[in-house]
Amino acid sequence: MGLLHHHTTVRNTFIHVVDDEIEAASEPRCRSLSFPSLSEVSGMYLSTKEELLRKPYAPPMCSDLAQYGDERTTVMMRNIPNQYFGSSFTDLLEDLGLYAKFDFTYLPIDFRTGLNLGYALVNFVSNAYAKHCIKIFDGFSDWSCQIPKVCEVSFADYHQGLWNHVERYRNSPVMHENMPDEYKPRLFAEGVRIQFPEPTKRIRAPRMRPQRQP
Repeated sequence: MGLLHHHTTVRNTFIHVVDDEIEAASEPRCRSLSFPSLSEVSGMYLSTKEELLRKPYAPPMCSDLAQYGDERTTVMMRNIPNQYFGSSFTDLLEDLGLYAKFDFTYLPIDFRTGLNLGYALVNFVSNAYAKHCIKIFDGFSDWSCQIPKVCEVSFADYHQGLWNHVERYRNSPVMHENMPDEYKPRLFAEGVRIQFPEPTKRIRAPRMRPQRQP
């Protein structure tokens, strides 16, 4: 009796496991001013630029929230000490356990004074992480500087979702090449800072309004 031969073909397969308890201290961080593009970040949760630039967020009606759940992912953080900048604000989020849980941050800076305006927008990769941020930071006052400010956090009223932030700022004067990096909004994929998508039109340099005389 002849031997029966079996031929087995193994196709390429992968399993993507998302760990909800990623520790900030155990993951590498990108601090270079030369940021990878989406296609250069390996193992990221967004595989294509088209997925990054997903359809605009449509705010659900109150009845829809009760039926389908809250899908908001962007929070507004207020009463942030003026000493924070883009990088130090991101460090604050990561140090308090939010590493790799957000994909957009923006701490607006006053171009005349070089100080932040006291509020920030943060978009999270899920509604659950956004709620976790509110739980951590609403009432927070343990800043790295001795400033008696108490943080207030709530879901942003406008510009919910990553797409809306990308479209709002990709052609903004704040993205002009002459603007300091610390002034600019930031995108992330799995905790790694990535390049903002290219503008769709020529970016004008910001106009500096003269400071009012006392």
